[in-house]
Amino acid sequence: MGTVAVLPTATDIQSAVAST
Repeated sequence: MGTVAVLPTATDIQSAVAST
């Protein structure tokens, strides 16, 4: 870890989508 840790991860995206 150390490269481009700014954008959300795939898991975070799936979590947000499932939240809708």
